[in-house]
Amino acid sequence: MVLEVDGWSCAEIPRPMNVEAYEKAREEFVHYYASIEGVHAIYRFGSVTYPGLSDLDFIVVLDDDYQHRPGTKYTIDVFSPDSLYVLYHPQFFIPRSLFAYVSLLEPVFEMEHVTGSLCPQGRLSPEDRALMDILFVCESLVTDLPLILLGYPAVRKVNLRMAQAKLNLLVKNARMFGRLAGQEVPGVSQFERKITELRRDWFLRSPEENCIRTKEAMGEAKEVISDLASAVGRFAQQLAIFLPLTPNRSRWIYRHGHLRFFFSPANSGLRSEPSRDGRRIDLFVPLGLLLPLIWLSSGKGPLSQYIRNQFDSESPRSTASMDGVVKVAVEAANNHCQFLKAKGIPTGNFRFFGYHADYSPGVRTLLRIVARKFRWRG
Repeated sequence: MVLEVDGWSCAEIPRPMNVEAYEKAREEFVHYYASIEGVHAIYRFGSVTYPGLSDLDFIVVLDDDYQHRPGTKYTIDVFSPDSLYVLYHPQFFIPRSLFAYVSLLEPVFEMEHVTGSLCPQGRLSPEDRALMDILFVCESLVTDLPLILLGYPAVRKVNLRMAQAKLNLLVKNARMFGRLAGQEVPGVSQFERKITELRRDWFLRSPEENCIRTKEAMGEAKEVISDLASAVGRFAQQLAIFLPLTPNRSRWIYRHGHLRFFFSPANSGLRSEPSRDGRRIDLFVPLGLLLPLIWLSSGKGPLSQYIRNQFDSESPRSTASMDGVVKVAVEAANNHCQFLKAKGIPTGNFRFFGYHADYSPGVRTLLRIVARKFRWRG
C-alpha cells in the first residue's frame, strides 16, 4: 500500500502486531538456524518497545570452520509472512572467535542468550566504551541517519517503518552523545517527546495523519542532525586522539550511497543541498566526523579497502599509528567482513552496507581508481 499525502509517497506503512507474533517469529528464526550444522549459538539484542513498529534483532554465532551448504539462506525470506514482517531485515552473523568483539562492531545493547553454547563476552573499560560510543555516533552521522532522514525528503518518498526507526535512532545517538559530553544537544528533549508520541500513539491515528507527522518530524530532524554533527565534530577534534591529518588538504570528499560528504574544518554544522546534476545529495559536515573513517580506512582488509575506495582521492590518514581499542576494533571489523566473504554470507555490517561489493581485487579496484577522476565531475 502506498499513500500520496501532501505530494509525498508514503510506503511500508506499519501494521499492528501482537506480542504473540514476535514470539512466533523468534521461534521460527531460532528453529531454522539452530538446526544448521556449524551454528554455535544465537543471541538476541535490543527491545520490542512498540509491537508493529519494533523489529527483532539476532546475532547468529558460527563456528570458525563453518561451511556453507546449498539451500541455506541468510536472508529472511524463508519465514512466514508475519515473521518476515517482525524480523524486517537480514540478521547479524559472526564467527565464534570474534564474538568477544561484537560490541566493537555494532552498538548492541540488552543482549540475551537464546540457544546454543554460551560465548565469552569482552569487557571494555569506561574510557574505551566512551571512545567506541563516540565512533558509533560519528558513523551514524555519515551512514544511516542522513541516508534516510535527509534522503527521503529530497525525493519526497518515505518508507514509514524505516523512517520512524531512524528518527528514534537519532534520539538515541543524541542522548548517548549528551551523556558522553556532559551536556545536552540543543532541542533534543523537545524532539524526543515528539518522536515518543509519534511512535507510542501510532496505531491510534490514521495512516494519513502518521504520514504527515512523520514528514514534519523529518523536517525537524534535519536541524537536530545539524546540531548533533556540530557538537560531535567539535568534541572529536578536541580529543587528543584526533591527530593532524596527512596529506594537508582543505577538505575530503566521501561517498555513501547517493550522498556525497564534504569534510572540512570550515563546516560547523551540517548543510545539505542537491548536487548540480540532481542525482546526489551533497552534505557539508565538520572535519571531526572523519574520525572513524580515518581509522577504518587505515586498516587492512575488505572493509578498509571499501572505505578507501569511497574517497574521491587518497583517503585521509593520521600521522600516528592506531593502538589500543581502536586498533582492535578495526582489525575485528576487517576480519569479520573477510569471514563473511569467505563463507558466502552477504550480510552482517549494517552501516557500511556496500562493503561486500568491493571484495574482488584487481580489475574492480583498478576501475574504481580510474573512476575517481570522473566521479565528481559535473
